[in-house]
Parts: sequence; C-alpha cells; structure tokens
Amino acid sequence: MDLALDLGLVGLAFILLWLGALAIPLLRARSALLPPYLALLLHSAVDFDLSYGLVWLLLLSAAAIGIAEAREDRLRFPPGPTLASGGPLPDAAWFLPWLVRGAFAVVAVMLLLLSVSGYREAESQRLHRQALALPPQAKREVAELLQRSLALSPYRTAARLALAERSAPQEAASLLRAGLRYEPERSELWLALGRALAREGDPAAAEALRRSVELDRFDRVKQTTALRELSQLAQSLRASGHLRQAEAAASTGADLYADYSRLAEAIAGAPALRNDRAFLLTAEAMELGRQLQQQSHPLTRNALK
Repeated sequence: MDLALDLGLVGLAFILLWLGALAIPLLRARSALLPPYLALLLHSAVDFDLSYGLVWLLLLSAAAIGIAEAREDRLRFPPGPTLASGGPLPDAAWFLPWLVRGAFAVVAVMLLLLSVSGYREAESQRLHRQALALPPQAKREVAELLQRSLALSPYRTAARLALAERSAPQEAASLLRAGLRYEPERSELWLALGRALAREGDPAAAEALRRSVELDRFDRVKQTTALRELSQLAQSLRASGHLRQAEAAASTGADLYADYSRLAEAIAGAPALRNDRAFLLTAEAMELGRQLQQQSHPLTRNALK
C-alpha cells in the first residue's frame, strides 16, 4: 500500500514485475538463496523493511548470486538445438533471460527518471532555502529564486506560499489557484487565497476563507485570521459603495464566528478530550465577532453568543 501511494498503481506494477524477475534466476538455478529471498520479500510486504536500503541490497545480492549460478550451469551444459540447425523449437525457458533483461531495462529507465525527478526536487529545496536566507531587502532576488524553485517542483506548497506572500494580490491569487489543482484540501492555500482576494476587495475571498476554516477547524490562528480578513473585507466593500456585498461578507464572518465559539465552548466543556493544539476562543476573535455581527445585519443567520 505504501508503494502504491508513493508510486501509483503503475509504479507498483513495475516494482512487482522487477521483484518477480529477480526471483527467476534463483528458481532456474535451484539456488539455496531462493527461500531466504522469498522470506525476506514476504516479510517486507507486511512491515516497513522496504524503507531501508539494506533490504534492497540483500534482495539484489541474492539475485546477483542466482544469476551467476545460472550462467555457470549454462556453461557446464551444451546449448540445445536451435531453429537454424533445424531442430525442435526451443523450450519456453530459453526466453527467460530476455525477459529478465527486459525487466531490468524497464527498471533502469524508471530509476533514471526517478533520479532526474529527485534531482529537480533537491534543487528546488536548495533554491527555496537560499531564498529564505536572503535579507528582506533583496525582494527581487528572493522572488526569482522562489520562481525557479517552483518551476522545478510545482507541487511544493511551501515555495508557492512563500512566493505568493511576496507577490501582488492578483499574481498571488493566480499562483494559489494553480496550487489548489495539486492540493485542493490544503487549508493554508485556501487561507492565503482568501487573504490575496481580500486585498483586492474581491467578494470571492469570503468563500476561500470559509473553506480554509472548514479544512482546519481546530486552528485558533486560522480561525482568527479568517475573521480578521472578513472584517476588513466588509469594511473595504462598504467604503467602496458595495453595501450588499459588504453585508454578505460580514454575514459569512458572523456565521464562522458562531461555529468557532460553539466549537471552543464544546472543547472547554470536555476536559477529558485531548487539546494538544491549545484550541480556544481568542480575545481578538470575540471582538471581531461582535463587529461582524453588527456589520452583517440583517443578513446574520446564526445568533452570536
């Protein structure tokens, strides 16, 4: 299951084919290493042994010895008749060496592709660390390094968030929406998107902030940040004359605060429950909730406590 999660079903199929191809020389040579090979492989299938490089080295060593034994057997006995000599068709086992070679060739190509992918990921992380080590004044250099890091590994949310934080709101929103295609359930991406849209005065920020809170309800920082952004968004929309949209944004914030306060009250009222994240209702959230309640009238659907 772990290999399937890491490599996908296609990758898992190649790994199983490769492991089966390694066992063929041991079987043909009647090698004494075949039982240890199978025992190690079967044990590793239900344990974490395959996460250790030593296990792979043991499997490869057993296969290498088995191949050497198979070659010695072929040298000891003369080859059978061939098609060119007019003899009978070769036995099916005659094709096994080619099957093994083909399997090893496929694995070699896969390892080459994985090596290239690993290099890109390592280089992306190096550029990210280099960008964060620069002083705040080097904004242009930091942005360039983060862009290069993200180009090498577009799945790296940390680099995407760092670049979005240093970008203009419209560019940041585009970056974050692209990141959501890779990780649609990542709360940090939704929160950053909501903040970027709120800076532009876009009413769509309310839905992004709500989604962020839904994905990580027990984070008091995210809960308070979402309320702060919604309060500022409502004020910005009201100042620009969009009264109806301002009330809708405030109503979303009021509903989020009502859910937040009820959840915090439930946690506080159940001391037997673990609260490792120190989840509670912050003083800032209570003040923001009061403001949002006033701003959302008459659209507030849930009464605030």
